[in-house]
Amino acid sequence: MRRFLFQKAENFEILLFFISFVYVLIGALLIQFYIIPNLLGKYHWGLGLLEVSDAVTYHNLASTYTEYLKNVGLSYWELKPYLFDNACYARECNFVGSQIETALTGIVSIFYFFLESEPWAFIFFNALMHAISAVLLFKILKKTNLNPKAVFISVLPFIFFPSSAQWWAQIGKDGIFIFGVLLFFYSTFVLLQEKLKLRTVLALFLSLSIILLVRPYYKEIIIMYFLIFFVIFNLPKFNLNASFKLVVFFAIYSFLALGTNYQIFSSEPAQKIQSTKEIQSTKEIQSTRKTNLESNKKDNSYDLKDKIFLKTFGRLNKYRDAFSNYEADSDIDSNISYKSFEDLKNHFPRLLQVSFLAPFPNMLISDGTNSKSKIMRSVSLIEMFIYYFALVVVFLSVFKIIKNKNITVILLSSFASMLLISYVNPNIGTVYRMRFVFFIFIVSIGVLFWVNNFYVKRTEKNKK
Repeated sequence: MRRFLFQKAENFEILLFFISFVYVLIGALLIQFYIIPNLLGKYHWGLGLLEVSDAVTYHNLASTYTEYLKNVGLSYWELKPYLFDNACYARECNFVGSQIETALTGIVSIFYFFLESEPWAFIFFNALMHAISAVLLFKILKKTNLNPKAVFISVLPFIFFPSSAQWWAQIGKDGIFIFGVLLFFYSTFVLLQEKLKLRTVLALFLSLSIILLVRPYYKEIIIMYFLIFFVIFNLPKFNLNASFKLVVFFAIYSFLALGTNYQIFSSEPAQKIQSTKEIQSTKEIQSTRKTNLESNKKDNSYDLKDKIFLKTFGRLNKYRDAFSNYEADSDIDSNISYKSFEDLKNHFPRLLQVSFLAPFPNMLISDGTNSKSKIMRSVSLIEMFIYYFALVVVFLSVFKIIKNKNITVILLSSFASMLLISYVNPNIGTVYRMRFVFFIFIVSIGVLFWVNNFYVKRTEKNKK
């Protein structure tokens, strides 16, 4: 039996899917019904959810929307319904709240509609996403042409790293985003290295749809990924076939990302209601922006480099400033702002350090401000030591890596993503979650090279 399972790559994929699915299914049920209510009762919001978390917001929105659908019928379902933060559906309420329009509400509401309006109903979907993602990661790493057994082992950190329980045991969009990114990497690999097939185009279309639905601000980053892939795979041998594939990618991307109203399966637009107070607030914001723009026009002190900075990296500063205002427990360098290329150059060594090494061991060992923070620090400590080990292996294997185009594009894309995420967000807790898929790429490649080296040495020993 053991020999049969480890003979073909397809068997590895089936095994990984089964392990991932069962692990998340059992783990999530255990967390929701026992661990949080009994061991973390102080932080239990109810229904197996942690209080003061995005999962609570998503649950409330989906519950309210499900009740609406049960009254009017499933034919009125929308993927991204227009709701308010007080969980009032815009078609039914006449008071003001902060608009929340997320695809996760529509997805969760389907499970709530047919099963039960409780978080456990979404566990099956989370387990499915995690299992398919594990298989996709295996397929991506399999293209490195290294030992399949080593590839199998290198996927295990993705499955078992406990920090991922933040989304597969709760309600979150990170699992969907990770699936979208892995599908994008795999379909792009196939698109650029094999014959063009309809299923590859459809997979690429699906991956881009998922990424842009979950995190629309990834538009520019997707272009960065594809350019890295395209240059490394096709630039030395650029031909008509390669140029056609480039056209196919940008046609799909333009259709999805550059449309005037990017929304799938949406019915008629929901009525947006504003109070006098909200309208007045909007006018004040517009007035402030106008004043700032006029001030910038009068200021001729900007040189060309600064203007270029404001058009590129400067566009991200508003996000960094917004995250800095939260003043979270795990903030790091939130006082640093980037106003020019000179600032970026001066702080770049520190940015590199934070992007690839944070959270630092001293941050993980020190006490947090609450028990939840302490738990996450303990979990992160284990994962970060494995990551540090993998990072060392990657740098020691750099000459082997540059000979393998598949690994090169994965690492370049991962490093660039982690750098941009840390640039935008000074909160390490959030960064840890947002960068997980790229973090795992580095961990998996480090483990892959280390384990593959073991198999190579054992093979050589057996030949002697």
